[in-house]
Amino acid sequence: MIDEADRPIVLVVDDVAANIQILAEALRTEYRIRIASRGEDALRLAQRTPQPDLILLDVMMPDMDGYEVCRRLKEDERTQNIPVM
Repeated sequence: MIDEADRPIVLVVDDVAANIQILAEALRTEYRIRIASRGEDALRLAQRTPQPDLILLDVMMPDMDGYEVCRRLKEDERTQNIPVM
């Protein structure tokens, strides 16, 4: 088993708690999980050190949809190289 500090970080972004719970449960043994339920929170967490290795991003969210979150991530030099699914 990989040491906690050595596990890759996955940022799960979804406004539906059940979706977050399912993804976090499925991934938690292999990855460190960060969670955001709003686009603004996702942008802030993506900049946090250490940065996520992958962002799992919902498209349909209130306030700021996933397309806008992705656009802002890719415009920012600090986050543009983080893969987004």
